[in-house]
Amino acid sequence: MANILQVDPNDTARKALKGLLARGSHHFAAVGTVAEAVDFIQRNVAVDLVVLELKLERENGLALVERIRADGVVKDVPVLVYTTAADRDTVRRAVQMNVQNFLMKPYRDDVVFGEVAKVMANPWRNRQFEEEKSFCAMMGYTHAGLRGMRERLRTELAAAEGAIKARIAAKEEAALVEQFAELASDAEACGAWGAVELLSGMKDMAEFRNWNGLLEKLPSLAVLGRVLFAYLNPALIPEEFISGEERQAAEDAKVRAFWFKAPAEGRCPVVQW
Repeated sequence: MANILQVDPNDTARKALKGLLARGSHHFAAVGTVAEAVDFIQRNVAVDLVVLELKLERENGLALVERIRADGVVKDVPVLVYTTAADRDTVRRAVQMNVQNFLMKPYRDDVVFGEVAKVMANPWRNRQFEEEKSFCAMMGYTHAGLRGMRERLRTELAAAEGAIKARIAAKEEAALVEQFAELASDAEACGAWGAVELLSGMKDMAEFRNWNGLLEKLPSLAVLGRVLFAYLNPALIPEEFISGEERQAAEDAKVRAFWFKAPAEGRCPVVQW
């Protein structure tokens, strides 16, 4: 199952795509603006595919593609343009920004499921990490050991954020350079190349005393931590992708399990006569 984000203000389009994806048991969420989409993706990096309408309210959807591609952490998120109208120049611009495909509405089941299958075959988050089997063989790691290293890196990033912010405010160049170098080294040791790229770039900013640039990049550390978490927990569905029906079904299952386990757990009679 894939997590699909639709960027489209049209309710009819939302209902159509949601119903289509439900037939494939995929998870769905929708927003209507570029700003909402950027915020959603940064909070929910488990997004597997963005389905984008170009005709948004008072803005062009290609602005979203530009912002995604300019982001060092989520730049590889696949974007499928599925729009009502377009001209040749728009198609050319979209292709230059490396969209997955450029299609015209209405939605077609076979086409949508084909595009979803592409992103499921190689999730964009995986491309930020060295493939586990070959990397373990090359480095002499066990799979459990490598995953432990990547989990520790995630913990280190979360713990370091406050200290980094304080050192930027105090303009502690040497301490920041050393801290970014150590984190980048840990990321390289576990084949987390997306982390290496971000941390090395921040180290260079510290060396050049680019304090404003560092402050702008600081939120990317939290997003990077979420990417690591999503990579290590691929089966976990973000809350914003869980529908009301799915929440109710999960709650019903808990209630049933509570009663069905009562005899084995010695909780009978569960109701006094």
